[in-house]
Amino acid sequence: MSEPAADPVQADQPPALAATQADSGTPSRADYSWLQQMIFRRLEDLKRASRPQLDDFRPLKVLVKAVVSQDGRLLGSEVIKSSGLDRIDQEAVALVQRAFPMQFDRTIDRRQIVMRIPISYSRE
Repeated sequence: MSEPAADPVQADQPPALAATQADSGTPSRADYSWLQQMIFRRLEDLKRASRPQLDDFRPLKVLVKAVVSQDGRLLGSEVIKSSGLDRIDQEAVALVQRAFPMQFDRTIDRRQIVMRIPISYSRE
């Protein structure tokens, strides 16, 4: 996906989603591309207002794990791959937290969804 150069805070791709069954703990894949796009759009909207100060020109990437209930509430979030800067990691987690709760367009057939959300910050 091509990134617009005008936005100083950009995501490198839509969130990668992996559905898990809350009862058995056994991971299974389901097609939640609609949810990927919904969350991606929400994060992009929120990032326009969130512009952390970057000290250099290299892009910083954070991978955030988010657990979301079937009714759109955030049950938990944490950094699973750091950018190397605590304040950028904290901003990425805060960004994900601000995105919820969400009203979903469709029904989710699990009690919860576990997502890995890549977030990139750059000065470009």
